[in-house]
Amino acid sequence: MQIKALLIDDDDFTRLLLSSTLKDLGYQVIADAATAAGAIKAATEHSPDLAIVDLDLGEGPTGIDVAHGLRRILPEIALVMLSSYEEPRLIKAKQLELPEGTVYVVKKVVGTPEILEKAISSALNQEGFSADLIEEDNKVKRLRRLSDSQVEIMRLVASGLTNSAIAKRQFLTEASVGKAVARLIRQLHIVATEEQNQRVLIAQAYYESIGPSTIRRG
Repeated sequence: MQIKALLIDDDDFTRLLLSSTLKDLGYQVIADAATAAGAIKAATEHSPDLAIVDLDLGEGPTGIDVAHGLRRILPEIALVMLSSYEEPRLIKAKQLELPEGTVYVVKKVVGTPEILEKAISSALNQEGFSADLIEEDNKVKRLRRLSDSQVEIMRLVASGLTNSAIAKRQFLTEASVGKAVARLIRQLHIVATEEQNQRVLIAQAYYESIGPSTIRRG
């Protein structure tokens, strides 16, 4: 009996490629959706065994929000989260945890159908993220060790906000933000030269970590 798959991605071309790949791997693609509402509707109507969900669905709910919605409807559904973001909190610092058993895969490492197949197999077996599924580099490990507040400050620095503006938004003192930025620089192992500004390097690290996607969230 074929595994029934639901694809959720707001990019039409990505859904087309995923659909073709999944069919070649022997899965039955029973529906696809570009929005959170469309995903919930498709899951209710078709009861898929597996959902492959993009983290960034544009304005509104994230893929993690959708994944939790799917689990409320179908508690046993297997979930694979595809994302250009190397760390899911980079899209929104105060983010829900991934539903139990979800396999999180960074899109840039899905170079072959076999990697996607391995991720799906782990999700179907409720194994969650496996260290040997995709080898994390040191940069990703450092990102995962950041606190929620550090992730948010990294995002705000990358948005071009000053320490004063960040302090007002986060209800902190400007001095506290300055110390937080200094700690962030140390934890990201950022070393600036006379020609390089530390804040610019933080922004560079952020944008490298979210991949070549269009920034659609404030």
